[in-house]
Amino acid sequence: MAIWRNADASLACDVTVVRDVSAVDYEVHKVALAAGDTLEYIEGIGFFTLTSAAKLNSTKYVTANSVHATAATFADITGLTWPVISGNNYTFYCAYFAITNATTTGAQFAIGGVAMTGMIAGGRSVLLGSPTAASTNTTGVVTSVDTAIMAQTTGAAANQPHEMAGWFRPSASGTFAMKATSEVTVSAGLTVLQGSWARITQTDN
Repeated sequence: MAIWRNADASLACDVTVVRDVSAVDYEVHKVALAAGDTLEYIEGIGFFTLTSAAKLNSTKYVTANSVHATAATFADITGLTWPVISGNNYTFYCAYFAITNATTTGAQFAIGGVAMTGMIAGGRSVLLGSPTAASTNTTGVVTSVDTAIMAQTTGAAANQPHEMAGWFRPSASGTFAMKATSEVTVSAGLTVLQGSWARITQTDN
């Protein structure tokens, strides 16, 4: 039996188990350990990761309006950030309500905060004229961070719904964020409204 533990109080680290065969090193197992996690090896059975904390399964909401006024510069939506661990897999779903300062200003949404080894995110924005009028849908799918999933070119100074979902695997530990930007630079170009929310779930077995 062998045991390796990440004793740091906050930082994750990679552990690589190597076997020396005739002066040649062979990688046997590699894992990212969160702070306080332990890797165990039991002969004849295999490797096990013992975590000191529960898997991330968190819902947060926007407690105060998040204003985005600079064009094409994605910034965190206030309150919608989470700590994530390198190499783990996560899924997310979010539902926003937002307004723009004018019908000529569009809303754009993305994810980011950390680099990814893999991700896919898709979503839909709906531009509503009224509860009974025809609506306009903007949809998109991306595979890179800080890239507009939905990129509207029109907007409305009334509540408009937007939703996104996806999966990602960060290549470094850090802070994952839901992001937004206004299509054009203008005061209060895009406002993500209080009560908008998102959920993050770690999916590793």
